[in-house]
Amino acid sequence: MKKEILIADNIDNIYDEINALIREKKTNVKKVVNDAIISLTWGIGKRLSVEFGWNRSMVRDLIKHQFQE
Repeated sequence: MKKEILIADNIDNIYDEINALIREKKTNVKKVVNDAIISLTWGIGKRLSVEFGWNRSMVRDLIKHQFQE
């Protein structure tokens, strides 16, 4: 009986460790993806401002064109 309790406790500990590892890696992935999205949108905005200034209708047309692809 004591051995079964030790095994159950060990399984619970392993399960908790795996869950913690998964949560940690999910958080890391979210940070990487967010950084990439920020970098992408910043680069797009910079490029558009250099090429067109802040011409709203031109930016709107480019966004519409992008979402049609």
